[in-house]
Amino acid sequence: MIRVEAFAKVNLSLEVGPPRPDGYHEIETVMQAVSVADTITLEEAEALSVVADDPSVPQGEGNIVWAAAKLLAREAAVPAACAIQIAKKIPAVAGLGGGSSDAAAVLAGLSALWSLGASAEDLKKLGGRLGSDVPFFFHGGAAICRGRGEEVEPIVSLAASERLLLVTPPVEISSSLVYKELDRLRLTRGSSFSNMGIGSVPGVGTAARGISLFNRLEDAVLPTYPIVKAMIDRVSSAAHSNAIMSGSGPSVFAFLDREENDGTLLSRFDDGRFAAVVHPVSCGFRIRTCSGA
Repeated sequence: MIRVEAFAKVNLSLEVGPPRPDGYHEIETVMQAVSVADTITLEEAEALSVVADDPSVPQGEGNIVWAAAKLLAREAAVPAACAIQIAKKIPAVAGLGGGSSDAAAVLAGLSALWSLGASAEDLKKLGGRLGSDVPFFFHGGAAICRGRGEEVEPIVSLAASERLLLVTPPVEISSSLVYKELDRLRLTRGSSFSNMGIGSVPGVGTAARGISLFNRLEDAVLPTYPIVKAMIDRVSSAAHSNAIMSGSGPSVFAFLDREENDGTLLSRFDDGRFAAVVHPVSCGFRIRTCSGA
């Protein structure tokens, strides 16, 4: 049996460029892994099964980790035989990369369970076929991600002593619809994609703490989902620092610049889907236990 912690991510900065011929958009983003994590248990079995303890998460073939297991088994020419259990802590459809993190963790965990000896680079390439955010989790910590997200350049992670207030409002947002709305807004306003400035994300340096918090997708989300704008204001006020949306939302986060009792702080967000004080971590996933493999 192998147990893997699969960490969430936040986008410290996210710029979006023009649509690509493959349907994706060019992006340049700075991601940071944070301490909220799903726990994935992998055990040898006669067939493949995937069960999650959150009923809002797809079970079986509908879950991305099923696709991850099938892809790895096919590439390694081994049977896709494994019982996968997912204990969810990362809220789904929240802009925190939970599904992508789970997929990366399953690729690494199954490589160990099946004694494949696959390199992290090979697993990362497979992960890129599953989803744009998956490759990031093989680097963890912090990284600048470009292309559609699969081009990963590690940078210095935030210190584990940093604290972030992370809140998910009670709404789910389709990332594909967010990108379509951004395209529509740009066309309406006569924006020129050639002047988007990809490669000049505000504040990008060699250390994540130097990033100027920024998310281009807020242009599309905030006018349509006032609940997200309201949550940004609330989190900013509670954290005493500027808050932004992570990914395509709706999760919102800010650095905590003052000491305050976590319970008292989080009690202000009982109306959200999720609220936690998290800290940066230096990896995208972590194999915690390994026995009987």
